[in-house]
Formats: sequence, structure tokens, C-alpha cells
Amino acid sequence: GRVFQLPRHNYSLDILGPAKFKLGETSFRRYDLELQNPRGQTLQCSHFQQVDGSKRPCVVYCHGACSSRAESVYILRPLLKCGITVFCFDFAGSGLSDGGYTSFGFHEQQDLRCVVQHLQASGLVSSIGLWGRSMGAVAAAILASKDNSIAACILDSPYSSLQRLATELLVEWTNVLVPDFVLNWALRLLTGEIEAQMDFRMEDLEILTQVTQAASPVIFAGATDDRFVQQHHVQNLHDAWGGADGECCGVERRRLHFGGGHNGQRPEWFIAESVNFLRSHLDQASATR
Repeated sequence: GRVFQLPRHNYSLDILGPAKFKLGETSFRRYDLELQNPRGQTLQCSHFQQVDGSKRPCVVYCHGACSSRAESVYILRPLLKCGITVFCFDFAGSGLSDGGYTSFGFHEQQDLRCVVQHLQASGLVSSIGLWGRSMGAVAAAILASKDNSIAACILDSPYSSLQRLATELLVEWTNVLVPDFVLNWALRLLTGEIEAQMDFRMEDLEILTQVTQAASPVIFAGATDDRFVQQHHVQNLHDAWGGADGECCGVERRRLHFGGGHNGQRPEWFIAESVNFLRSHLDQASATR
């Protein structure tokens, strides 16, 4: 079975808006490009930047499952207006990029690392922040736990454990009390599919054990009515970020809540607070480099 062959978002580049545009008196362009990930797959990408080509802070947007870089349109205007460029892309197995499967964050974090390395070598960015949602937030959390150059993160509805998420969804979807031996049998089947198709293990996506190494300032956010990723996932990641003494060591971490579901529209106040958080930390990182 094709466990990870989820529906793809097929779209036209027109959904991203014009290739050249103005916000106020400032001219911008969307530069479309292709990158190759470590598995030899082509990633379709777009970099929204000022026409003058000046070196500026950059936020990389990481979309959720069954989505694409088009998901990033809601953050473009507020970030661009405060002098931050935006890089968005389709993970392998999503949107217009190569690949037949998604992996709920495991291979996606390798795609994200490829993007970050490209930006660091481009000479176009002075600092890098990450804004991820769902699967994209998991990929961003994994990378930020390994790469201390990431200036700040916005992590919207990440899960903390793939095994726990799978167990919860199985119970939710069957809507009956499932005996433990049935759950264990189903999870063994899923684990076998993962190892056969995707070349990683279920335990590789135990995110809680990884984020203790993170050093980037972070906002964790989630919807109170999310039926897909329950809020204990987000809270547990917040509490583990940077280790148990993370706040004592100066790792800033915030926790935000809003109404709606997993795929619901995000409120303007959350977007504004996230943009201000990123601007502050990215400007600070730019000034120290």
C-alpha cells in the first residue's frame, strides 16, 4: 500500500501573484528557481525579494501535508512590508516538485536543509528564520534542533511523535474503543510500510527527543479545535525546546492559542505577532554577522 502517497495540490504559478509588483513605493519580484535535494529530486521554489537585490533577512515558509508553496500567500505582504524576503517551496512529493511520497517531516527536513544551504551561499540573505505549519513545522523543528544559525522559528501545529499521532488518529477515525493488541498490530503494519517505502523508522520522528538541542527563539502555536494534532503535542514540544532549563539558558519560547481547526485560517493578531517576533530576532541576527 502507498501509505504516504497523499493527495497533491496541483496549481498554476498564477496563484502566487504577479512576478513583479509594488507594495507602497517599494518594488518586488518573485524569482522562481529549482533546487535539487540530496535524493536527486527537483524542488520547485520561489523567492520573493526586493528588486534592488539588497541583502536582507529571509523567512523560509514550510507548508503542510497535501499543500504547496501557495500556502505561504497569507504571510507574504506583512513580511515583505517590514523588509523581510520570503522563500517558499514545494517539498518533494508535494505540489509541483518531484517525488511520489511525503514522509511527514523526515525527508522534508532534508529538503529544508537544502534550501537553507542555498540561501546561505546566495549572498542575498543576512539572516534566516523558519515559518512552518503541520508537517512543515515538524521539518523546521528538526532542522532548527541541528542548525544554530536559524535566527527564529514560528511552528504552527507540529506533532511531537509520529507513533503517538498515528495511534490517536486510528482511535479517532475508528470511533470505537480499540483493544491495545489491535492498535499494536496496526502500528507494526504502519512501521513496516515506513521502513519499506521511505527508508526511515517510526522512532526517527520522535521530535520531543530532538528539540532539547534547539537554541533558536520560537513561537509554538495551535488551534484549540484541532482534531488532527491535539494540543498536548504542541505544548510538549514547547516545554522540551532547548532542554528543561531552556528558559534559564536564554532560549526564548512562546506559546500561542487561537480558535479554529488544523487547516483553518489563522487570525490577523497571530500573523502580526509572529511577524514582529521574526523581525526582531532576524534583525538582531543580521546585526551580529
